[in-house]
Amino acid sequence: MRYRVVHHTEYRYLQPVALCHNETHLRPRAVAHQRCLSHTLVIDPAPDLVSEREDFFGNPTASFSM
Repeated sequence: MRYRVVHHTEYRYLQPVALCHNETHLRPRAVAHQRCLSHTLVIDPAPDLVSEREDFFGNPTASFSM
């Protein structure tokens, strides 16, 4: 069975924001009974830096600042 999952997050602030740090847990984790065939993280506006890692439990994590 294949699934296609789309997720959208939007932030709105009452005042201009000079700096915003974010961490996502959106990429599916590969385990014995599932695997991710493809994954795309789109950030708009594009951040200066995006870093990906696995957390303590082995979950994929992406961090970025704007």
